[in-house]
Amino acid sequence: MRCSMWHHAGMSFWDERKARNERHLFVSRRLDMAPPVAAVALIFTGTWLCAWLASAALHRLGMHSMPLRYAIAFAIAYGCFFVFVRVWCDFAKRDPERKGGGYFDLPFVDAEGCLVVLAFVALAFVLSGLFWAIGGYGLLLEVAFEVAFTGTVVRGIGRQSMLGNWASALLKRTWWIALIVMLVVCAIAVMMQNAAPEATTMQKAYSQIKSKQPK
Repeated sequence: MRCSMWHHAGMSFWDERKARNERHLFVSRRLDMAPPVAAVALIFTGTWLCAWLASAALHRLGMHSMPLRYAIAFAIAYGCFFVFVRVWCDFAKRDPERKGGGYFDLPFVDAEGCLVVLAFVALAFVLSGLFWAIGGYGLLLEVAFEVAFTGTVVRGIGRQSMLGNWASALLKRTWWIALIVMLVVCAIAVMMQNAAPEATTMQKAYSQIKSKQPK
């Protein structure tokens, strides 16, 4: 009775081998046709902007400890990263071989505009390339796979699971990268604030350290 009810609701059933094959096909097809270079760069840009805004807001509220402020801002930005990835997954789950069904990527923006903005865009593309080098594109597409086949039951020996827990999949694949980046940023902030105790921002710390150097 339970199986017939699930089937009536449109629920699919895979064994673990089929799930692995479908995941591999889903990821490899999209990587071969159009790696999401610009889309990942946009995700990183949005994540950085969230971190910057959070840090600025905390600074205005009187939090002058750079390591603590950056750690909190990083945690907020990491949450925003999940939101951006989830939005992108709705485009990435489309079949790229179908007419009009290509998954979301962005063309490069016109080069006119502020040099600072262009510098951040360039940095975002560099980070996107580094992310690709460590297998990050495939990682995100595996998360999109969870979204695309939400509700599919995967049966194994003595257990079964259901696809669709994209947040858990993303956390398992990115927490260690996020932790390393946060520790590096906080370590730099500690060194900068120790060298310039009166500074409350990286820019002020750099200016104070530079002014102390003999000319």
